[in-house]
Amino acid sequence: MYKIALLILILTGCQSYENIYHEDTNVETNRLELENKSNNLDVDDYRGLSKVLLEKHDIVLKSFASSFPTMEIVFRKYGDFETELTEAEVEQVKKTINHFIENDNFNINLNQEMITKFPGVKGDIKEINSVSKQFLVLDDYAYEGRGIWMSLMEDTIISYSDSSTQLGFEDIKLGQKVSVWYDGFLEVSGGTALKVIIDQ
Repeated sequence: MYKIALLILILTGCQSYENIYHEDTNVETNRLELENKSNNLDVDDYRGLSKVLLEKHDIVLKSFASSFPTMEIVFRKYGDFETELTEAEVEQVKKTINHFIENDNFNINLNQEMITKFPGVKGDIKEINSVSKQFLVLDDYAYEGRGIWMSLMEDTIISYSDSSTQLGFEDIKLGQKVSVWYDGFLEVSGGTALKVIIDQ
């Protein structure tokens, strides 16, 4: 009888150990799957998220990087480079991102890019390329007379210094003095204008 009880105890103990082992393994497997999913967001995810954010929040996604449990998002507002998102808007954007990636476990950090008080380029327009919609600014503000080609985006703001009326590329003329705020960094080939103010 003693041997039978001992045998039952051993078998029961082994079974309990196996159950615990499988549960721990499942927890670890789920965690690894979650991390792998978060760390393998690809180009299609980027494009998909870009489209969703633009349609729902008028936000242009600049970049995102994820390493579970943190996701870093850099963005700007479409056609508005000076207004910061409210706390309520930030929370709505985070909900949209969580819904898109089907994961509520991320710590999402939103970093909004906005233009500074002063322009990055300021000078006279010396050349215009109507085909590529670019203009050459002979900068006298920060680049000491260097010629800088500026291109436009779909939501670039162009206006006169004494008016908020939105202008178009056709309103940019040779000899005009302009102040330009650009997106990101200037390359050797030039930059992309977010905002162009034409002096009157």
